[in-house]
Amino acid sequence: MSAFKVKDRSAIGVAFLGVGRMGQTHIRTLAAVPNVRVIVVADPNLEAAERGRAIAKAERAVASGEEAILDPALRRS
Repeated sequence: MSAFKVKDRSAIGVAFLGVGRMGQTHIRTLAAVPNVRVIVVADPNLEAAERGRAIAKAERAVASGEEAILDPALRRS
């Protein structure tokens, strides 16, 4: 297992996948955690992804989980 290293512990960037009924609860909780910055929110239903983006004040909303995980902005976090 490789070690996970955070470049800047004061701002941990994350991708959030799935903003259904439980996902909305989880994204609100995650958005309230100090030092966590939601970069991108993904859900196959783009309207749901946009709602999640607004909740978390994320930079982007996408329909593809793979696109979210590969977002270049996550590598800079």
